[in-house]
Amino acid sequence: MSDLRVAGGIVALALMSSGAVAFSKPPPCFDQPAAAAQAVRDALYDGDGAALAALIHREAGVRVSPAAFVDPELDRVLDPDEARRLWSDDTVHLWGYAEATGAPIEKTGADFIADYVTVLPFDTVETRPHDPGASPASTVDNATKVYPGAAIVEFPIGKGPEDWAVLRLAFASEGGCQRLVGLIRARWSP
Repeated sequence: MSDLRVAGGIVALALMSSGAVAFSKPPPCFDQPAAAAQAVRDALYDGDGAALAALIHREAGVRVSPAAFVDPELDRVLDPDEARRLWSDDTVHLWGYAEATGAPIEKTGADFIADYVTVLPFDTVETRPHDPGASPASTVDNATKVYPGAAIVEFPIGKGPEDWAVLRLAFASEGGCQRLVGLIRARWSP
């Protein structure tokens, strides 16, 4: 049996049979993509699955792309519940294929984020609007084709091809809020 209570804008769900109590507050609503992108970046660097889940589009989920080329057929899509468990789930998943070698990227969610996102200092730079022509990446940037009408924000690092990388975040409007639908890590590879 469960009991739902609302107090001060916070919803508390008490599961009477197990004695567990889960609390949640309304997810943050950012009307500007840059602010939503900063919140997503912070959740990734903090390893905060609950914060990340609250920022993901409820219907579309978030497609995670390990390279500049977004592959709708192969890239892994996470729903908010999967994102919430990203750092606690020990299941190994296929996240795509390495650009330079074509080797499968098989990792837990925590390992994928650590090895493909937070290993780079995207947390030290400011956002900029997506500029498909600014990429020295050796792979085609097709983000605007895969996410038509989405707001795409970038966190770029590096200047010349060998040290260049970018974290791209694509957002679609849901209920007047910008919600994450795409997470793309692009990096120069030989």
